[in-house]
Amino acid sequence: MSSERTMKSIRQLALLGIGFAAVAVILGIVPLSHAVLPHILRSGDSVSFLEITDGHPAPRLLAWNQTEFDWLYTLAHSSSAFLLCVSLLSCVVWIAAVSVINPYFLASSPPHGIDLSDEEGEPIHPSSMLSRCVRALLIVALVGVPVAALWIVPGMLTHASEAGPGANAISPASNAVWAFRWVSLGSALWIGFAPEGLAGHFEQGRLQLSIRSLAKLAAQGALFGLAVFACMQFATPYPLLDVLRPYSALGTFNLRYWHEIATHYLLGLGLLGMAAGTLLVALGSPDLTVRQRMSILIVPIAATCGGALVRRPMNPRTLAARMDWTYSVATAAPLPFRPSYPVASLPDGPAAGLELARRTGVAVGSTAEQPDRNVLVFTSLTARMTPSVFIVIQNGFSEDGLSAAGETTEPTLAFLKHRDYESALSWVAIKHLYNVATVHFAPSAAIRSLLLDNERCPHYASTEWTLWGMFYICAASSENLALLDEWADETKFTHPDRASRRLMGDLYMRFGAADKAMAWYGRAEMPNSFLRAIRARKPLFHMGRVRGRFVLNGKPLVGIQVGIFPRRMNGLPQEMEPMVFRARDQIIAPFAYSDLFPALHPRPYSFRWISAGTITNNKGEFDLNGLTEGDYNIVCTLPAELHLSVPKDDSMKIHNTPGDVELKYEHPDADMGTIDIAVHR
Repeated sequence: MSSERTMKSIRQLALLGIGFAAVAVILGIVPLSHAVLPHILRSGDSVSFLEITDGHPAPRLLAWNQTEFDWLYTLAHSSSAFLLCVSLLSCVVWIAAVSVINPYFLASSPPHGIDLSDEEGEPIHPSSMLSRCVRALLIVALVGVPVAALWIVPGMLTHASEAGPGANAISPASNAVWAFRWVSLGSALWIGFAPEGLAGHFEQGRLQLSIRSLAKLAAQGALFGLAVFACMQFATPYPLLDVLRPYSALGTFNLRYWHEIATHYLLGLGLLGMAAGTLLVALGSPDLTVRQRMSILIVPIAATCGGALVRRPMNPRTLAARMDWTYSVATAAPLPFRPSYPVASLPDGPAAGLELARRTGVAVGSTAEQPDRNVLVFTSLTARMTPSVFIVIQNGFSEDGLSAAGETTEPTLAFLKHRDYESALSWVAIKHLYNVATVHFAPSAAIRSLLLDNERCPHYASTEWTLWGMFYICAASSENLALLDEWADETKFTHPDRASRRLMGDLYMRFGAADKAMAWYGRAEMPNSFLRAIRARKPLFHMGRVRGRFVLNGKPLVGIQVGIFPRRMNGLPQEMEPMVFRARDQIIAPFAYSDLFPALHPRPYSFRWISAGTITNNKGEFDLNGLTEGDYNIVCTLPAELHLSVPKDDSMKIHNTPGDVELKYEHPDADMGTIDIAVHR
């Protein structure tokens, strides 16, 4: 008999634990959807994802499951189907709970050792399940109304938090209200359905309740309610809005963040529900011994401890510390956190740069390693005009005010890796890496920083179009081709539509990788007529070379940066042609961009138009390769100790000033000769 009782307890334990956990998880999906979906979906009547643009590759971290979010969107915006599902599951769990407290509820015959008889001593035959359910519903109506009043009214009077009790409760009054709610619910459950309560053995002709048993039942139910409340104190997941606040500063909300938040939140609710269900078995089953109750109590205690462990990483204070979400960082965002528009909470600008400097040791402003310096921009205003030169000043710092010295990339990368790329300052750090690369005329390093961002901590709206543009104007070198292979890597990026797959084909054609281009065109399902035209077309010119030598006052200019940027290029998308044509104006910077970058002080982002860059050797020579067909202009830096007036300086004379450089099949190699610069003070 003991073995039979044990097996029954195990079945009840499993049924109630899993049932309560399932109800808790399903009920948690709605607040989870309401809180998180604004970070993922655009507002509107259909499911479309924030910051995702058709026709471009997207990071794997942004490869959302459309079906999954269709369901979440439906649950968050349509309550009928959800309520039906929860109601059916709750009914099943309610029946199981009542059968635990009152073993006569589902019994087809009186339990062993129990002799049911009426007042005349005649045995009472078990009633139908329907009549017992009707009786149970009547009891629900009798005890449910006062419980509902006791649940709602105190919360209205004290404005108790609807998030539930826990370590993050708003006030002691809120906790007191929640304790009172659970005590009243537990007491009503026992008074209504225990064998000594209103339900009796579910076979009497009328409801029963003796005054002597009322206090005992209320105490037993209160003990259950207090136990559930205690579990909630330790294991209730933290409010989602508090959790999402630091996540909003990380950049584009991605799959990794979604899985972290959803897993911890729903698993925590499930463990909390399991604790409540198994507590009901341990405290409510009338035919358990004290020893058996104590053994069963191990399960809710373990579930509560598991819930406490699950919620610990989601502690808002822990998250804020881990993600550098301090008050000073938060105030560096353009707008404060708003649940309805979280993408505006990205820290940016010099204030955020100062915060990064404190954590990395990177210097602020121009330094001896990276001072301000003059840059010469060689150009012709029109093809028929004499070549001329513009003098601008390149500041030695990034757009956030940090030193742009090459040595600063190592501590910045180390910071990102140490934070596992989850930091409120990750965008500032990535932008610093990008700025250092562009200031040093290193387009490959700039592209690499954007790919790193997309792969590990996407700030997709800020990098998507820049990455697309740089792949179109950069030199078709082996290094850049390897970077294009990374963009095409399906383990890191997804190419969800025909346009994005055709884009990869176009870029591979630009780089001269015809076999890879044709494979991508095939994946884009391009028509046979298009494929035949591509095969018949002459490959895009991509072996251009520009070389020359710089001399200053008769001596070779050693170790200066030389770059080349396009004015016109073959193979550009139509919408990009006017952008490339205006690249020179951005590099010359005739108008102020900000207080840090006044007129004729181009911002580092302007140098993204550099197609290729190099450093002059000990003879002052430079050699730029892998250029595609088009017209280009040369740009170079000058030694930091040389300070010239901008945009013209009468003390500087240049012999053999280079103008526009044209590269094509007929002229693949342009030798600029010796560019002789003389400065007389």
